[in-house]
Amino acid sequence: MSIRVGLSVPNRGVVIGAGDPRDLVAMCEAADRSELFDAVFTGDNLISKPRIDAIVFLSGHSGSCPMTSSARARTKAASP
Repeated sequence: MSIRVGLSVPNRGVVIGAGDPRDLVAMCEAADRSELFDAVFTGDNLISKPRIDAIVFLSGHSGSCPMTSSARARTKAASP
């Protein structure tokens, strides 16, 4: 069994003014090109801590990556 590694993209930073969505997409693209990551995750919080929508963000990422991309898009959700 091999170890699988995923990249968690900090999509909350965009909402609080600490980042730009284009930078997050670039981070995802770099993860895909590196072939070090098996998945790209982005979070969502069901009750508090607003973030850019995880599904919309990952859709944008998936649309910008080639069909041969090695990293899979995944979401994670937290509740307080």
